[in-house]
Amino acid sequence: MAVTVPNTALPGNKPFTIERSQVINITSENNEREYQLYIKTPRSYSSRKDKSYPLIFLNDGHLSFPLASSITRQMSGSGVIEEPIIVGISYDKKTSWQIARTRDYTPTNSLNEKNGYSDEARKNSGGAKEYLVFIEAELMPYLRKKYRINTQKEIYVGHSFGGLFGGFILKTKPHMFDYYILSDPSFWYHNRSILGIQSRPSSIKTNVFISSQGKEANKDCTLCMAKNAKDFSHELKASLPAASIEYLAMENEVHETIYSRSIAQGLLRFLRK
Repeated sequence: MAVTVPNTALPGNKPFTIERSQVINITSENNEREYQLYIKTPRSYSSRKDKSYPLIFLNDGHLSFPLASSITRQMSGSGVIEEPIIVGISYDKKTSWQIARTRDYTPTNSLNEKNGYSDEARKNSGGAKEYLVFIEAELMPYLRKKYRINTQKEIYVGHSFGGLFGGFILKTKPHMFDYYILSDPSFWYHNRSILGIQSRPSSIKTNVFISSQGKEANKDCTLCMAKNAKDFSHELKASLPAASIEYLAMENEVHETIYSRSIAQGLLRFLRK
């Protein structure tokens, strides 16, 4: 029996794109590092000129931006959560992603990190403070000026090293965002150095949702994601007594699958109608 195969090379075929999205290049005035911003506006953004929208801000933009776009399209389209503005940020375009990711997301320099990408990445680690200055002083003011963002509903979302960076923000400048979603954060990094970063007690009422793989929750293991997430949560409650901090162990998840569930569960808590 003959089988007719459709011609997928017909003129007019276009690559798949995310609706209402755009890519903007931004260069830091401080250190001339170049990043791309992946931005998606809500469906009602053009027709509701009087309305401001929650912001979802994501690191690891190549992975997190399309993921968050799909999740929020389903959740906001059915009326479960508010429509958000989504912003994902790329890695510095002038260097390899392994080096840029390690440098920007890690709070301390760890030359002998067993789980690092490479010797060059380890050499460049510990640049989170400078990266945070860029986000606070340059990137966030730019986004607030250009888009109608509800500045009372700005959400930081980070996974793995991105979750580690979110923990650094919470330890040093918790006022930066109103909500935090930290998915399986790499708090094991540099012998759990994130736990040793001193923070002043604050009365800020930020909201934090931390998730990790549930299978390790009761193990006494320095590198275990769950134990370190639990320890960080307890420590954070002491320094931010007025904050809402929730830790959730997610059973039947691994590091490579937990991110989408963490985003969905965090948004249910923070943007539910």
